Amino acid sequence: MKKPLFLNGNEAAALIEDNKTVATIGMTLVSASETILKALEKRFIETGHPRNLTLLHSCGQSDRDRGIQHFAHDGMLGRIVGGHWGLQPRMMELIANNRLLAYNLPQGQFAQLYRSMAGGEPGKITKVGLGTYIDPRLGGGKMNEITQDAPDIVDVLTIDGEEYMRYKSIPIDYCIIRGTAIDELGNLTTDEEAMMLEVFPAVMACKKYGGKVIAQVKYKVKAGSLHCKRVTVPGVFIDAAVICPEPETDHRQTHSFAMNPAYCGDIKVPDEDGGILPLSVRKAIGRRALTELKENDVLNVGTGIPNDVVGPS
Repeated sequence: MKKPLFLNGNEAAALIEDNKTVATIGMTLVSASETILKALEKRFIETGHPRNLTLLHSCGQSDRDRGIQHFAHDGMLGRIVGGHWGLQPRMMELIANNRLLAYNLPQGQFAQLYRSMAGGEPGKITKVGLGTYIDPRLGGGKMNEITQDAPDIVDVLTIDGEEYMRYKSIPIDYCIIRGTAIDELGNLTTDEEAMMLEVFPAVMACKKYGGKVIAQVKYKVKAGSLHCKRVTVPGVFIDAAVICPEPETDHRQTHSFAMNPAYCGDIKVPDEDGGILPLSVRKAIGRRALTELKENDVLNVGTGIPNDVVGPS
């Protein structure tokens, strides 16, 4: 039976070749594969390779210092396609100075694009993005001057007389994911991760194009010891695995916590009254949004202002 290679971070970094497309899965520092990303940066600084990579990320994976900030070196990337940019100052500096091609796509559509790619569809077809700066007639999500003359990665289709955005498929050569435990056959769980994210769809999208999947985990366990329903990615789809030697620093559950069982649903903590937030512009925006709600509405609370002010207000 196919088994993954068990490697250290430096050995995993050595697998990635120049001019390839790498997808990394995470959100801010949640599920960032820090051991592997640090090793990639170290290899580039010491050897100049891998270089001219395309980096795909739907959701940032940085805390202003770690995560995909490790790719923020002249020559390491030739192109980046991402869905969240607020925590990447060094990367944003490279983009602003026209040091690489850069595209911004809607975070949710990007995450769903992996599923479309995995299914062999001609990209993600949706109404989302029409009439915005993602629309190719209004910029196509291109983030700097040098990208303006680069190929579009979105287009507009007409189906049954209606316009739709198409987010084009981007073949993946390497997909870097993170999990909690992996058994000897490569079966991977995400039990202690704060979120499951788009790990499995991204793995399947990578495999659709013949790419390799590299996983970082906290624990290696005996084959057959994982409950089958806890497996997020079956072992046949994982090519290499890195057991993180320093989970406290390089496999943190979030930026703030190395491991908090409440964040992965293992426990529930009591609600605490944090008091009334002082009036601010952010609180005013949250209050205005709440005036749109009606009884029995279903509320999807996102990060940023909703997370910060709607609950505590």
